[in-house]
Amino acid sequence: MTESVSDYPHLSKAPIVEAVIDFRVKLPSEFKLDVFQSLRAQLTQDYPRFEEQQIVQQMIKQEAGSAAEVSTRFSGIHGYRFLSGDGKNVVQLRRDGFTFSRLTPYTRWEEVFAEAWRLWLLYVDAARPVEVSRIAVRYINRMLFPLPFTNPEDYLKAPPVTADGWPTEMSAFLSRVVMHEAKSEVSVNVIQALEPQVPGQSDISIIFDIDAYEDISLPSDDVTIAERFGKLREMKNRVFFNGLTAKAIDLFR
Repeated sequence: MTESVSDYPHLSKAPIVEAVIDFRVKLPSEFKLDVFQSLRAQLTQDYPRFEEQQIVQQMIKQEAGSAAEVSTRFSGIHGYRFLSGDGKNVVQLRRDGFTFSRLTPYTRWEEVFAEAWRLWLLYVDAARPVEVSRIAVRYINRMLFPLPFTNPEDYLKAPPVTADGWPTEMSAFLSRVVMHEAKSEVSVNVIQALEPQVPGQSDISIIFDIDAYEDISLPSDDVTIAERFGKLREMKNRVFFNGLTAKAIDLFR
């Protein structure tokens, strides 16, 4: 039986460093990036900081017996970033989509998604996308566990597996698993990484990066898009809470 969102506890010390709401789109052939400039006046009160996003291509060429030649090419502006005064909310308006990020401290899903959706509607009104091709909910968690850290299975339900005869002291690891659920049509990309220990620190850091997404082909005004984000959130929660042991979850309550 699939658990609902309400089955999971609210974590007052959730280890979220970035929560992302993402839309990938196809814009009309006549689209001009200048239309996003018109949004600056509407966003300036809540998002006073403004940055351009440029596409930079770097090529390295090296022939035998000669030094490497490095060339850099700028391919123009790809989009714009708007940041709140405190830098905790970040909005990207791009040629290929829209992204809203909430940085630490995280608040609640209802608040984060409501702000993302409000800004998404402004993007739609300005850019007039002809298709939404992908939606995603990505949560990047940075979890601190006390030293000594000798058994990853104390905290992770899907820890890296080592073979008999290998060294027993693990100093770093990186794993990536991509899964798909046919029933919900949701895919999820899960990364777990143990960061190298910093001398003098009393804890160890593990990155738990969960990217739940759905590939779609829908008009931007399709009424099911908001509901689909609920499925993505549910998958994100399932992976998080079912991927950690009770001992780990108790640290974030």
